[in-house]
Amino acid sequence: MATFVLVHGHNMSTETWNKLTVGDPIHTEDGHLGGRYWDGTVSALKAHNYRAFAPRLYHESIHTVL
Repeated sequence: MATFVLVHGHNMSTETWNKLTVGDPIHTEDGHLGGRYWDGTVSALKAHNYRAFAPRLYHESIHTVL
């Protein structure tokens, strides 16, 4: 079984996402998508018995991993 770690290159705002996509608008508490960008992909992979994770990455100028 494969494991997937899906990383989005930027913590896109829901405002930007809603301007670029078609369908119902998305709203979150903090106004950003984070790892939620990959929710559909993670669900599809798990439905096929893969392990999949989409961690939320915080803004690099505000948070540090140290």
